[in-house]
Amino acid sequence: MNYVFSPDTYFKYNYEDEWFEDDFVKMMVQDVDGSTVVSAHSIDSPVLGIIAPERLSGGVKPLLLCIKSRILL
Repeated sequence: MNYVFSPDTYFKYNYEDEWFEDDFVKMMVQDVDGSTVVSAHSIDSPVLGIIAPERLSGGVKPLLLCIKSRILL
């Protein structure tokens, strides 16, 4: 069984650009962080401005890992 001890670190080194093309992922980022996915490399945050996906919240990154990596956190 695979699991991740540090979701933030695992996400930083393992997310894939195509994850952010998924409409469900875009909806999750909007619902959890209030941010809009512009592209795989830029997220428009109402608080932080344009950010990289690595700077998403600790709430949405584990959710993305669960649905895209099929791992347990």
